[in-house]
Amino acid sequence: MKQGKSWGHTTQVLKTPFCEMHAIEINPWSRCSKHKHQYKSNLFYVTQGELLIKVYRDNLVDETLLQAGEWTVVHPNEFHEFQTRSETCVALEVYYPEGIADDIVRLDQGGKVKAPVLETKNFGGYVNLKIGEYQEE
Repeated sequence: MKQGKSWGHTTQVLKTPFCEMHAIEINPWSRCSKHKHQYKSNLFYVTQGELLIKVYRDNLVDETLLQAGEWTVVHPNEFHEFQTRSETCVALEVYYPEGIADDIVRLDQGGKVKAPVLETKNFGGYVNLKIGEYQEE
């Protein structure tokens, strides 16, 4: 369904319990409201034009200028807004819950494993290889 906005329009392309995607078209010299999403990340992928994403963190404003083929993600609880410059921008806006990406539970940190001890013996021109016990590095 296409829905008008003060900055252009949005069309919902996909909606599931875990993902929502909108095709957005933003008019020249327009911006959305400064807002945040409490529980979902907001991915912007530009297909035409340029889109400036402003993310407000503490007393700083991070600005990312996206061009066609580029994307960025705004995480939950980050105030943000987008705005265009002199031309129309067409983009995909994808919402998804952040918890999906952070679902791993580790029991250890991983790292190096013990290297095997190689024993070689020369018997009349023939070499005999034997893999022995593992040793600490």
